[in-house]
Amino acid sequence: MWWAALFTCSVSFIAISANAILLNKIRFRTVSSTKQLIPDNSTEEPSDDDVDFPFQVANLTFTGISYSVMSSDGKETIELLKGVDGYFEAGKMTALMGSSGAGKTTLMDVLALRKTGGEICGEVRLNGHLQEATSFRRCTGYVEQVREIYHTNC
Repeated sequence: MWWAALFTCSVSFIAISANAILLNKIRFRTVSSTKQLIPDNSTEEPSDDDVDFPFQVANLTFTGISYSVMSSDGKETIELLKGVDGYFEAGKMTALMGSSGAGKTTLMDVLALRKTGGEICGEVRLNGHLQEATSFRRCTGYVEQVREIYHTNC
């Protein structure tokens, strides 16, 4: 029985050691390889403005976004979003973060014109032009959040 524990510890030690050695020796993109991309006469890295996209870039701005729905009993209005402002800059990754239930998915659904019920207020602009449903859907892509439910037969 003790030999099984010794074997497990030995294999774990070998795997962790090999992993540490290999990860320190093998790098997919190091600082030196990044510096090779910069011309010799330049001392600064290329900016994000130097990137050529094969398509028309678009900035998305939104101001005063509010979204309210009727409660299930129909007696009161529930305000899910209230006066939300923000922007998504073309060519930049943007993180929308918040705790569970903070309204991240609701905001994205409102901006993507996926909400059909309730009352939506505010202004969404694409490159300074007011959001128009047909052209907006044609030039944007949105992948909805998927919630998978796993059932087990116990």
